[in-house]
Amino acid sequence: MATFNYKQDAVQLAKEVMALYNQGKIEDAKSLCNDKILDLAKLYKPSTLCKGIQLCYRKAIFSESGLEEYRYTEYPVSLFSVPIEMVQNTNETTRDTVERQLNDYIFIKSESIDKMLQKAVELIKKDCISGQDYYEKAVGIALLTGRRIYSEVLLQADFEAINSNNISFTGQAKGGVEKSLESYKIPVLGSDSKLIIKALEDVQNYIKNRDWFDSLESEKQLSDKTKKPIERAVFQNFTTILKDEKILLTPHDLRKIYATICWYRLTRCKGSFTAYAATLLGHSYQSKVSGKIRPDTRTAESYDKFRITE
Repeated sequence: MATFNYKQDAVQLAKEVMALYNQGKIEDAKSLCNDKILDLAKLYKPSTLCKGIQLCYRKAIFSESGLEEYRYTEYPVSLFSVPIEMVQNTNETTRDTVERQLNDYIFIKSESIDKMLQKAVELIKKDCISGQDYYEKAVGIALLTGRRIYSEVLLQADFEAINSNNISFTGQAKGGVEKSLESYKIPVLGSDSKLIIKALEDVQNYIKNRDWFDSLESEKQLSDKTKKPIERAVFQNFTTILKDEKILLTPHDLRKIYATICWYRLTRCKGSFTAYAATLLGHSYQSKVSGKIRPDTRTAESYDKFRITE
């Protein structure tokens, strides 16, 4: 009887996984990996499977993918992931290693993401009676468009409809005057572009009509004035949805979650998250060597915080 060679098997599996992945069949690729893990669990101890063998299959997928950077927490490499139930049956050293890897990210259930998007749409549609209603509308806009709340949504963002699902955004807060004048095409999540544009007008008109607005001298003063109602709006409308997952959100997390949702649901996790997020969020720099504008993936790494699970 021939001895099973997991290294050769890893190479073959990687080809099959990447063939599905490149066709956008992410769930099929994930199922293929899960089936293989169950087969391997019959042959190897959990600690061996979780460490050396898992690494071998991940490296094979990485090699087949053609990516330049190996990241075990990012698709397609992370498609091959031993389930946590198996990890819990290993020794303490193995558990610690795997748990450290898992703790690199905060996982949000897909069902919770749907509830957050639904709540955001409700917020941008609501008739504002109190001042807090406008701040709730602002955080809804932030989740659906990924714009910075204080400097952009409340102050200088300008939206124009391209179609029902995409808008042209002007008013980038960071990067100087030149960047602030550039227009970016960005997707709108869960809502129609016209509703987002109307909601932004409502919020900015409210802010500009405050008694204290004309005396503001900096963005920091604006954030100091509005920080408490914005944080309250995030907590009451979004953090409460995630209470079972014990996730406490900051206002800036909405921008990170927006990028994560777009990567998962609009690209089906194609390519590197950081490269995608850099382009999506307008993070770029001019190369000193070529003079070309390139995505600033280093800045985008700070947005690589969340993952969506079924």
